[in-house]
Amino acid sequence: MSLRPDIFHARWRGRDGFTLIETLVAFAVMATLLSVLFRGVVTLRAGAFAFDARIQEDVVARAILDDALTNRNLRAGTYSGIRDGRRWTMVAKAMDLSAQIPAARAIPAPPPGPGALRSQTPLPVPSGTGSAPPVPAWAPQRLIVRVETTGRPVEIETIRLVKAE
Repeated sequence: MSLRPDIFHARWRGRDGFTLIETLVAFAVMATLLSVLFRGVVTLRAGAFAFDARIQEDVVARAILDDALTNRNLRAGTYSGIRDGRRWTMVAKAMDLSAQIPAARAIPAPPPGPGALRSQTPLPVPSGTGSAPPVPAWAPQRLIVRVETTGRPVEIETIRLVKAE
């Protein structure tokens, strides 16, 4: 039995199928969608790595700050080093609060309100007896920890009290 061309075409007539162009268009659409999906996965992964690196830098900065806060012998100065593969710098400096304390002066008493038992005399001003003011037992010290990164550095700042010298 031999197949004649007109019988072969008659057999396939009326059946649904894909043409070559439809198949190529489907492959092109799939390739486009896969490339967009791949770019999204790459971007998501890069963002996750950057987030993880930022968290690790923050952990290093906080560990250095914890070490500094527990070190009672830490003096004013600049310290630096490398911890967990990250370069850090810490500055410890004394804070001068004398410019922020106002000079002593007479403070007038507020006027008495109804039923108030207040004196009408102003508060006394410390007399200048020639003696030096008492030296405080504690002094504030400013700590700034900076961990260098490829982007914006991580910086933590705090104030602690140290024994006055």
